[in-house]
Amino acid sequence: MKKFGKIAALVAALCFALVFVGCSGGDGAPFIPSGGDMPGGKKAAVISFAKSEVDKLTSDGAFTNELSNSGDGAVRYESSNTGAAMVDAATGQVTIVAEGTATITATVADSATYYYEQKTASYTLSVYSADLVIPLTIEIKDPSSSGQVTVQKPWSTFKYKFSNSDELHSYTGPINIAAGVSVSFYADGSENPEAYSLSSDKYFMIESNVDCYVYGNIMSLLDSKKFKSLKKIDKRCSFSYLFKTGGTHVFNHPTKDLYLPAKNATSYCYSDMFNGCSNLQRAPKLPATILSDYCYTYMFSGCSELTAAPALPATTLARGCYEGMFNECSKLVTAPELPAMEMAYDCYKTMFLKCKNLKTAPALPATKLDEYCYFQMFVSCIGLTKAPELPATELANDCYNGMFSGCTSLTKTPALNAPILVKNCYYSMFSNCTNLNTVYCFATDISAENCTNMWLQGVAATGMFVRHKKMDSWPKDSASGIPTGWTEYNDY
Repeated sequence: MKKFGKIAALVAALCFALVFVGCSGGDGAPFIPSGGDMPGGKKAAVISFAKSEVDKLTSDGAFTNELSNSGDGAVRYESSNTGAAMVDAATGQVTIVAEGTATITATVADSATYYYEQKTASYTLSVYSADLVIPLTIEIKDPSSSGQVTVQKPWSTFKYKFSNSDELHSYTGPINIAAGVSVSFYADGSENPEAYSLSSDKYFMIESNVDCYVYGNIMSLLDSKKFKSLKKIDKRCSFSYLFKTGGTHVFNHPTKDLYLPAKNATSYCYSDMFNGCSNLQRAPKLPATILSDYCYTYMFSGCSELTAAPALPATTLARGCYEGMFNECSKLVTAPELPAMEMAYDCYKTMFLKCKNLKTAPALPATKLDEYCYFQMFVSCIGLTKAPELPATELANDCYNGMFSGCTSLTKTPALNAPILVKNCYYSMFSNCTNLNTVYCFATDISAENCTNMWLQGVAATGMFVRHKKMDSWPKDSASGIPTGWTEYNDY
């Protein structure tokens, strides 16, 4: 009997356990009914936000996404990213801080009366720069005039919208813009050929037949829906030649800027973008720190009204990245800082060629050079009165070839401390610097091919040449050595 009793007790316990588990939740927790009375006699309650997603601009004021609370439990709020938005822990009021994304979470505690099965509710807040929500836009400069915009090689997804309508139009021919109306542009990715060509007729280009303002976020051409948060370019040549054909009609808006917010620059992505835009006075900001080959080549070439260059923050360069970038920007007076310590092939080639009003060169701190890195960088910068220091002591072929040729306001060179010269390194470096009268060169080996060929052609008739005391093999009375009429001095 005792044995039978033990078995019966065991079976009863097992049945109880099965019933208990069968009434549990999927994760093994005891089942709690979603409605009706809760454990301890409490009532069920829930919290939820009015919106699961909220979009705001950096210029927007504080706001509250209403929280519905069917009970009386105390609620606390927190933000996952206080760099983008802060939330009042007690009230849920959100204050915008900066561009970014944050999850705003409300956490509720059970009260004496109410039980909350779900203790949290949240929503996603996306904060966009107020400057980046405007798509690429063209506005006729004279508000009383009409005009026409033509698009060469339009991409298959290209559409446009007038400011007085919400209708999107596919491009079928010239866009007629009525007086007082602007037109915005949208597309979903570049269809330009990714193999760069010198023939601009292969590329998507926008041209106006009258003077117009250009402003807004260029990324609306790469993603028509999410452009306001897009910071990456995927394809080569995405904006090559974009405004080149109609350059003389492109103007800056008095209060609205053009934005190129990408953090990377693919190969040739901005090449020749504003080439020949002779009325452009303000360059857009260029925040990219990841560069690719020839990304900015000839970007502002011929922008003769441009007075200041944008900051160029990249410290790692790419082949030809800034080649010809400000070529013939004749009113440019301020050059950007160039912080890179290591050069790339062609990186600064002809960068400021014929910038005749450039008075101060940027510092050039690089100590590791590459071929053609400074090739003709300041040619005919006639306003330049002082050359930057050149600290590199190991040279590369053609590194300084023609660098200051035609800089007629220079009177002396920086110290040239490299002991061994290489092929074409100083070729024509100071040629036609007509007022140059002092040279400091401490090379001890000038046997490389054309290393000083014509480097002092056309300089002042008399001058001072300071050389290494052990170096007595300089060619005398020669534009490829020590010029006629100059006096030698030893140093070191």
